[in-house]
Amino acid sequence: MTRRVSHPGLKYLLVLTILITVAGITLNSCSSEKEEPTSAQTSATEYTCAMHPQIRSNEPGTCPICGMELIPVEDNGSSGSDAMAHSLSPEALALANIVIDTVKRIPITHTIYMLGKVEPDERLIAWATARVPGRLEKLYVSFTGQEVRKGQVIGLIYSPELISAQQELLEAYLLKDQSPQLFEAAKQRLLLWSLTEAEIDTILKTKKIKYYFPIVSPVSGTVLEMKVEEGDYVKEGEIIFEVADLRSNIWVLLEAYEQDLPWLSIGQKVTISVEGLGNKTWTGRITYIDPFVDKARRIARVRVELSNPALELKPGMFVRGTVTVSASKKKILAIPRTAVLWTGKRSIVWVKLPGEDFKFVLREVELGPRFGDHYIVKSGIEEGEEIVTYGVFKVDASAQLMGMESMMGGGGAVHHHGGHETQTTSQSKTSPAETMKCGAGKCGGM
Repeated sequence: MTRRVSHPGLKYLLVLTILITVAGITLNSCSSEKEEPTSAQTSATEYTCAMHPQIRSNEPGTCPICGMELIPVEDNGSSGSDAMAHSLSPEALALANIVIDTVKRIPITHTIYMLGKVEPDERLIAWATARVPGRLEKLYVSFTGQEVRKGQVIGLIYSPELISAQQELLEAYLLKDQSPQLFEAAKQRLLLWSLTEAEIDTILKTKKIKYYFPIVSPVSGTVLEMKVEEGDYVKEGEIIFEVADLRSNIWVLLEAYEQDLPWLSIGQKVTISVEGLGNKTWTGRITYIDPFVDKARRIARVRVELSNPALELKPGMFVRGTVTVSASKKKILAIPRTAVLWTGKRSIVWVKLPGEDFKFVLREVELGPRFGDHYIVKSGIEEGEEIVTYGVFKVDASAQLMGMESMMGGGGAVHHHGGHETQTTSQSKTSPAETMKCGAGKCGGM
């Protein structure tokens, strides 16, 4: 007789085994269901290089140019007309300290500062010259800066040619009735040598020859430069000294940079100040602007004329000139200079699209001259639009990192290199060195 022995532990072991098997099947089923969307999501993820945004790949890896690890490209959620827009979250804007302002019309108030020097009026500069060749027997002007008057005797000259001319005059005077033409020719010769009618009459009356003749100053003014010394032999027409009238009129020659020239015009009021005179100021008007710009220094000279009766302004003094351009009645469309990105010949700004979302697009604009911290807008943007005025480089760098259109290019054709894609534009081309690195030279003619 056989007896079945039942053990209670075997029953519990059998139940536990069944439960584990059922749980495993359930977990495998759930895992399979979750892996399918994960795989689909992985295949839809796009990767790029932080240093070379033109590199695109459907799977993770390294950049074929620099070898850096590829990072996922975030989807900005743009579609339709906003496909080229670059989106930023409010948190990102606050973290990057990005400022957005509305484009509006503002009154023009621009101040131009210029440096320059005092110079003599070239129209009031004269030269005392020797009319006849000879020796400077006496010179009454001996240093620069000396004041002279018009007609003042500044020296005596001994000239053998002048002595011969006087002898010819006396001989022609004796034959005046027979040869009046000869007498007039001899007299005219002395007149051309700056002798006066009174001096010639004195020679004829006294019948004595003068051995020394005076040299007179042609104008009243200040001696700027001495050319000769007492006892020197001079030729006919040689300059003895240079003299200028510094009281009637003086020039202030200011240097204006080429970007300030559009704001300057003839007749404009200028305030002149001299630091060496306790910042004393004078007021004058622009009388001349150079028609050319210095090639090396990129400046043009601006001339202001001032009266100088007390000789306070001396040639060579450094001065400051200030011109204020104000048109408070007329407002003009302008944007801050911090909002502009310069890329060679182009000037671009980041414009915020209408709506509550922070979506930005790149816009090329045509700008006029700069005044203060603003640029005049000629075209490309309208009043009331919103633009990035501070942190514009951060917005552009973010767009470039996302592989979107930026100041360096983007949004162009896509080239495939094995598992990678290279995005290029007409403004940004792959260099020969990058071409050799990219795909180990397997790009072919792409």
